[in-house]
Amino acid sequence: MPKRSSKNAHIEVILLHADKHLGEKYEKVKVKPIFARNVLLPKAIAILATSVNLNNYKQKMEAADKERSNKASSLQNLFAKIQADDGLTITRKVNKEGTLYAKVHEEDIVKEIADKYSIDTETHLFKMKKKITEPGSYIVPFIYKELKAEVRVQVVGEEEAKVKEEKTEEAAVEATEAKPAKKAAKATTKAAPAKAKTTKKAK
Repeated sequence: MPKRSSKNAHIEVILLHADKHLGEKYEKVKVKPIFARNVLLPKAIAILATSVNLNNYKQKMEAADKERSNKASSLQNLFAKIQADDGLTITRKVNKEGTLYAKVHEEDIVKEIADKYSIDTETHLFKMKKKITEPGSYIVPFIYKELKAEVRVQVVGEEEAKVKEEKTEEAAVEATEAKPAKKAAKATTKAAPAKAKTTKKAK
């Protein structure tokens, strides 16, 4: 029989399908007996974690556990890269009042990560209390099993983004133009002694 505690009135089941509210495939989780009896078992979403079932699914559960461990490790590396890049930047159009025309959702964060880092993440793992409605810097919590992280999301208004881009371009142009000027200055400095020698010979 599956383990059951009278204190918390939960039983253990093995998930046969991933569920964002319960867990991943072949993961052993605790649920309320009535939920298991009325939903999970009849719909074949899970089976009871009896000794027989645990033995039958042992290899699959171990493989799934290893996969989850690798996933957590990959996510840690991802968040380290995001932090090194000073977070994510999402650009949105804004109205005259400075409000975003389109709110920033978890889906937008997932898309930005996929576009920039070519890594797929799941929307339900980002725990936004509310959607982002105006430009600014935000911290979005992320939870996957034992892994907890905070992702910095910088939301920039489109006009503001253009100004930043123009400043960056101007700085690049100025830096490029400064190089020939420096070379010319060096050439003039080197040529100066030669002129002095010529003058002395002329006398």
